[in-house]
Amino acid sequence: MLWIDGHGAPIVLLHGFTGDAGSMLSIAEQLPADRPKLLIDLVGHGRSDAPEALFAYDMASIVDQLLSIFAAYPERHIDLVGYSMGGRIALATAVRAPRFFRSLTLLSAHPGIEDPSSRAERYTLDQHRAEQIESDGVESFMRSWLRLRIFEPLLRGWTTDDFEDEIERRRKASAVGLANSLRATGAGSMTPMWTELGQLDCPVLCLAGELDETYVGIARQTATRAVAGCSGVITGAGHALHLENPEQVARSITQFLESWSRA
Repeated sequence: MLWIDGHGAPIVLLHGFTGDAGSMLSIAEQLPADRPKLLIDLVGHGRSDAPEALFAYDMASIVDQLLSIFAAYPERHIDLVGYSMGGRIALATAVRAPRFFRSLTLLSAHPGIEDPSSRAERYTLDQHRAEQIESDGVESFMRSWLRLRIFEPLLRGWTTDDFEDEIERRRKASAVGLANSLRATGAGSMTPMWTELGQLDCPVLCLAGELDETYVGIARQTATRAVAGCSGVITGAGHALHLENPEQVARSITQFLESWSRA
C-alpha cells in the first residue's frame, strides 16, 4: 500500500489487473493536495500476498479484505476510486457496505456482463489466459497483454524504451497472483451488478476514454442506472485513461468531489 499524507477523509484508489498501487500515482498526486490518499495493492498484485488458494481471489473475499482496512474509518468517510478490475471491485465493495463511502468513481469499469453466453465466453478466455501466464511466464504474458487492441492508444504514446521499461516493471509480478486473479476475479467470473447500482445512495462518477468507445457507452449506461450518477469522457485517451491523460482524469474527479460536497 502507498499512503499520501493529508487531512480529513481519504481518497482510496484501486488499480486494475496487472497493475499495483504505484500505477495509480499518476492521478493520485494530482488530486487535492490537502486530502490523504490510500493506494492499495490488491491480492496477487504489487506487495500483497499471492496465495495459491483460489478462494482468496473471489470477489467476496477481496471485499472482505478491503473492509477489514476500511473498518477503522467513520461512516461516509471514504471517496473510493477504482480502475477497470479495481473499478469492479470498488463497485462490489460499495454495494456490500455503502455506509463507508461518500462517493464512488469508476474508471473504465464494467458492472458485469449481463448476457450469460457472453459471460461464459469471457470466463473461458480468462481461464485460458490464466494458463498462459503459468505456462509462458509473466514477461511473455505481459508482452501479449499490453498489445491487446484495447491498449493501442496507450502504446501509440510510448517509445520502444517506454514499453520495455513497463515490461521490466510488470514482469516482477507473481504468476500465481495474476493467474488466480483472472480465474476468480476476471470479468467472466463476476456476477453482474447493474441492478445493485440502483441501490447505491452515494454519488457515482463513471469515466471512460474517448478512444475506448465500448466503455464510453458502458460509462453512460452505468451512470444512468445509478441513483446519483454522472459520466464523463476523457479526451485523447483509451482504456488506460489514468495513464494516457491523468491530468484530465484527476481534474474530473476533483470537480466531481467538489460539486457534490457543495450540494
